Amino acid sequence: MLLNWLSAWARPLIADKTSLSCLKTGVKALIDRHYSSLASGLIFGVHYTLRDGLANHARLQYELTTLRNQAAKEKQLNRRVELNMTIKRLEVELAAILPSLYR
Repeated sequence: MLLNWLSAWARPLIADKTSLSCLKTGVKALIDRHYSSLASGLIFGVHYTLRDGLANHARLQYELTTLRNQAAKEKQLNRRVELNMTIKRLEVELAAILPSLYR
């Protein structure tokens, strides 16, 4: 049944050789696009993971630098202790991210 419908649909295209050529090109482009998207998803999945890891690393480095500067300028002991605890937490986070960047 599908073949009958397809052949009835394609008959005018078969009569016109340029339309048939365009149809073949379009179908080939759709198939190529489908397979390339599958392949790029597999290949670029690693790329996106690395990019996200590097972005997290840069963000943590920036936060650590600003917190260290704030802690050095801070006069109150309680606030300085809070900042140092936050710095230690971010250093642990940074240490957890580093091994994933080297895979």
